[in-house]
Amino acid sequence: MKRERLAETFNKYILSVARNSDRTVQELLNSVLLELKTREPLMVRDGVIFRNGCAFVLCPNCNEMLDREYLLYCNLCGQKLKWPSLRRINYTQL
Repeated sequence: MKRERLAETFNKYILSVARNSDRTVQELLNSVLLELKTREPLMVRDGVIFRNGCAFVLCPNCNEMLDREYLLYCNLCGQKLKWPSLRRINYTQL
């Protein structure tokens, strides 16, 4: 019963936002799905090492360099991150 009520409330909310916006219902649903996707943690797997020896890991969602190791979220796209041991990250030499 709770799930049905939640779905009904969500549908009413999306329709009311769509009426007061220039975005279509499909565009709103796509943005909600994208937001939910970034809340599921993705494993950090890749990194780069520069010639001067500096190493950075890459966000698995936006593929941008992260400022520090073991961040909970990417500071650019907001993707929730899951960290293995730094030894398990595949580094590419640049």
